[in-house]
Amino acid sequence: KMPKIQYSYHNIVVIMIQLFLSTNSFMINRSSRLILHSSTATALRSFPWVGVGAIPFHSSSSSSAISQHHPQKHSRLFSSTGTTRDVNTDDISKNDILDFNELPADFPYRREALIALKASRRASLVARQIQPHFNPADADKKESGDESSSSITTVSKADLSPVTVGDFSVQAMILHDLNQSFTGESNSNDDGFEYIYIAEESSKALKEDENLLKLILGYTGIGKDMDGDNGELLMDCIDLGQSYNTKDGSLLSSFITTSSTSQNTKTKRRRRWCLDPIDGTKGFLRGKKNGGQYCIALAMISEEDEDEGNPILGVLSCPNLPLGDIEQYDYTSQDENDERGCIFVATKGGGCYQLPLKEPLSFSSLSSSSYTGKRVYVTPNKKIDNNNEESGRKISQARFCLGVEKGFGDPLGQSDAIRNILSSSSENTQEEEEEENIVRLDSQAKHGLIARGDAEIYLRFPKSTYVEWIWDVACGKIIIEEAGGKVTDALGNELNFIAGGAKLLPANSSTNNGRYEGIVGTNGGDFHKAVLDAYLTQKMERESE
Repeated sequence: KMPKIQYSYHNIVVIMIQLFLSTNSFMINRSSRLILHSSTATALRSFPWVGVGAIPFHSSSSSSAISQHHPQKHSRLFSSTGTTRDVNTDDISKNDILDFNELPADFPYRREALIALKASRRASLVARQIQPHFNPADADKKESGDESSSSITTVSKADLSPVTVGDFSVQAMILHDLNQSFTGESNSNDDGFEYIYIAEESSKALKEDENLLKLILGYTGIGKDMDGDNGELLMDCIDLGQSYNTKDGSLLSSFITTSSTSQNTKTKRRRRWCLDPIDGTKGFLRGKKNGGQYCIALAMISEEDEDEGNPILGVLSCPNLPLGDIEQYDYTSQDENDERGCIFVATKGGGCYQLPLKEPLSFSSLSSSSYTGKRVYVTPNKKIDNNNEESGRKISQARFCLGVEKGFGDPLGQSDAIRNILSSSSENTQEEEEEENIVRLDSQAKHGLIARGDAEIYLRFPKSTYVEWIWDVACGKIIIEEAGGKVTDALGNELNFIAGGAKLLPANSSTNNGRYEGIVGTNGGDFHKAVLDAYLTQKMERESE
């Protein structure tokens, strides 16, 4: 009987939508979602089988703003931009959170997680459109008539690393949406926090290349309905993340807070959003059908007491990563819209959940008490006390997540040395170990694999003069640790994500000469200890040569 009842409700909703279409009460926005007036959305939500918040809508009174930390540069954006733009964009206001019941009702930082999830999903779908099917350099593999397999525009930064249209588009979209929710005029800011943004890219290249700017405007649509806007809003959104000195990572003076000397003055609390718009650019350029992996890594970092310097929320979007077994997935024949694309969401104390890249149907039959996210856990990392049984995988059989290009990010070969030490007791041949113990892919998607138990160890050992940026690690850290794993430097030091501004530096300058020594992410427990011990062993052997 239930399907018949739901079907009748569905018919009613379809009729209602057709009526609204004929009277112009809604518009289709650039993401092909229905944008309804608030009264319409409220009416549709009254149906018992429609999930709470499943229909996005925007009040005509909503407005956009760029961070209050740039009052002069962005003063144009503080005033309302009008109903037309608000209806046509996919902004997220404080009371407009898409909730498909994918996370538990008691999930910590749930509002913040839902906003970040929606923003990441929207940007991920655009990134998926932009990623080529094959590496643009592989001319013989291009599919005729397939625009996504054609050349993709890139620019080079000072360090010669490539930046794609995807980087600019994703950063603009996510910072636009976060700003709209947390620091714009539509946010009443009743949570008592100020927010700053730290992201990788700047708009400098767009100011110098009009064609590149137009291309990104086409993908994002930001500011397209604002009279006289020639990409200024788009570039302003990108530059929201430029709150730091690009040379040393230190925060700009306008973002540095000082404690008040007055006992009657309470300093407003603050959180930091950090974003790597396209982590794994080489994987992005490798192509969809070559299994090229990349991710969008977004994290919220606390400046509060016991959580100070730690990520408390992470959303890791992996548009080309299968929901299931990565080893068995055929990228060349599988439809990318099938089971390709997943998002990991984690908050402190809330665990880690894997969700599909595509959001559930708006007309959800789920009850408000259920959720569709799958909680994930790392591989068991120690013996079970009750019956002393070993975990399903021995330390000598640990699977390593390493980069596609051997030696990249590890010029001294320390990862191979550690792997050899840990697998020394294995009975497998060297060829079998190479096949069974290594999963090669680009980006922080490696952290997702460890979180869901598809691998146990991730190592990162860049050259000694290189200092990590916080966006390279923050999101992956909370994803792994909320799944039960551990992330530290190779000496076991806990990581601090605010001491160095945008750079990952210890709070105590005496720690290893003021820098961290590599990054180690594992399933924790005995595995983590074994990796740290192996690191010291290979280091001493290397230094004694």
